[in-house]
Amino acid sequence: MKKHLILASCTKEMEELLFRRLDDLSPSEQRVLEDHLISCPTCTSLYKNFLNVEASIGNLPLLQPAQALSPELLQSKQKHKLLSGIFRYGYALPQVSQFACASIIVYDASMRHLAKRYPGHRVNGVIAIPLVVILLMTVAISIMTSGVVKTTKPPSTSDWLQATTLPANRADLPMAPMPPRASDWLQVTTLADSGPGSLRMAISSARPGSTITFDANLTGMILLKVGTLSIAKSLTIRGPDEGTLTISGRTGVPGNSFGVQVGPGSVVISNLHFMGLSSISNFGTLTLMNSTISGNTGGGIANFGTLSLTDTTVSNNTTASDGGGIANFGTLSLTNSTISNNVASGNGGGIYSGNDKKKRGSLTLINGTIADNTALNGGGIAVGGGTADITFCTIYKNEATTGGGISTNGSQVTMRNSIVAENRAHTGSDISGMLTSNGYNLIQHFSGVTFGKPLELHSTDILGETFTDLGIDSQPGDHGGSTQTYSLLPGSPASDRIPLDACHVNDISTDQRGVKRPDGNEQLCDIGAYESMG
Repeated sequence: MKKHLILASCTKEMEELLFRRLDDLSPSEQRVLEDHLISCPTCTSLYKNFLNVEASIGNLPLLQPAQALSPELLQSKQKHKLLSGIFRYGYALPQVSQFACASIIVYDASMRHLAKRYPGHRVNGVIAIPLVVILLMTVAISIMTSGVVKTTKPPSTSDWLQATTLPANRADLPMAPMPPRASDWLQVTTLADSGPGSLRMAISSARPGSTITFDANLTGMILLKVGTLSIAKSLTIRGPDEGTLTISGRTGVPGNSFGVQVGPGSVVISNLHFMGLSSISNFGTLTLMNSTISGNTGGGIANFGTLSLTDTTVSNNTTASDGGGIANFGTLSLTNSTISNNVASGNGGGIYSGNDKKKRGSLTLINGTIADNTALNGGGIAVGGGTADITFCTIYKNEATTGGGISTNGSQVTMRNSIVAENRAHTGSDISGMLTSNGYNLIQHFSGVTFGKPLELHSTDILGETFTDLGIDSQPGDHGGSTQTYSLLPGSPASDRIPLDACHVNDISTDQRGVKRPDGNEQLCDIGAYESMG
C-alpha cells in the first residue's frame, strides 16, 4: 500500500511541505506549495476542502502540537478543543456531527488503523482520537451509542470527507480566535490570466477574508482570456501603490469582452485599473478605492448590492441602456471621486439610480465631480426611483435631451452646497424634475426644476445666469488628490459662500482633493467639489 493516500505522486520534499504547519513556511515555500497543488489534482481537492471547512467554521481552536496529545490530555481542561476533525500539525477543523455521536474512520500516515493503537475517547458526546503523525479523515456514516471507534478498509481518493459545519446549537464548545496564517495573504506574481501565480488562481484558492497583493515588480496588463473574473467570497485585493496594473477584458474579438463579477461576499479593491471590460457587476458589497474604471462597453459598473467608491474615477464607458458610468439598483455611495465622459443611450450618462424589483435604489454623492457625460435623459445623473443625496458636488458640462445635469422622475432628490452649471439640454438644461434644496447651491438655470418643500433653504441658492462668468475652469485638471477636478478661478461666485455651520454638514471637513474646508481666513466655504486655496 502506498505510504500516503493523497501523496502517491508527491516527492519527499512536497510531503514535508504539506505536513508542516503553514505558519512555518517561508513565502518561497508557500509558492512552491501552491504551484504543486495546481499540478496535483488530488492534493488540490484536499487543499480546497481544507479551506472550505475552515471558512465555514470561522474561528478555529488552536491545539498543541500533535505529539503532545495523549489520553491523559483528553481528561484535562483542554478536552473541549479535542474534537474529532481534520488535523494539520497543530490546527483542528472541528467535525461535529448533528447527531450525538458519529462513526469515525481513522488512518495514520502508513494507512494503518489507529483505532487499534489508540482507543477512542468520548468528549461531550463526540469521539476524539489522539494522533502522533497526522493524516486524519473523518466521515459521519451512522449514529453510534457505544462510543466504539469503527474500523474499515482504507478509502479511495474519492472518499475524502466533505466536512459539515459546526452546528449552531453547540454553543458549549468554545472557539478561540485563530492567529493569522500565511494562507491569509496571497501574492500575484504573473500577468497571465490563469495558472500558478495568477490573480484568477489567487482568488480561487484564497480563503474568505484573505488579502491578495501583487509583486512589487509586476506592471502592465492582465488580459482576461479564460472568461469573466468571478469574486464570490469576501476578499481584499490591493494593487500596487503606484497604480501600474490594469485588468482588461478585451479579447480582440469585436463585441466580445469579459467582465468582473462580485458577490456574494464583501470585496475591497484598491489601486487597480479596469479597462475594456464588458462591465463590473456587483451583487455583494464592493468597495473601490483609488482605482479607475474606463473603456467598458456595457457601462462602467452595474450595482445590485452595496457599492462604495472613494478616490476613484469612472470614465469613458458606454452602454446601450441606462448608466454609462454606473447603473445603480442597490445602495451606492461616492466620495472624492470623478464620473466623466461616459455615454448612455438611455438614462444617466454618468450615473443612473433606480429601483429593482426588490428594493429602492439609494444614491449618496459627497465631494464628487460629474462632468462631460451624455445621455438621452439626465446627462450627468438620472434618478428614476428611490432617493439621492448630493453634497459638495460639481455637476458640469453634461448633455442630454432632458435634464442636462440632473433628471429626476418619481424620486426624492436632495442637494446642498453643489454646483450645477454649463450643462446642455432641450428641456431643463441643468435640472429637469423635482429637487429639494438644502441650501447654498449654485444652479446656472432654474428653468425645468421644481423645488420641493421646505423652500426656506432654497433662498440661499445662487442663480448662476445672473453672472456673466461663473469662474469655473473650462477643463479638468490634476489639482491634487487622486482624481481630476474643475478648479474655481479668482472671483468665482461659488467662492466663500457657505457659512461654517452649513459647511461642515455630515462631518465633511475637506474637498474632493483632501484640502481643508474652509481654506482661508473668511470662515466661509466654497460651493462645489473644489475648495479654492487662500
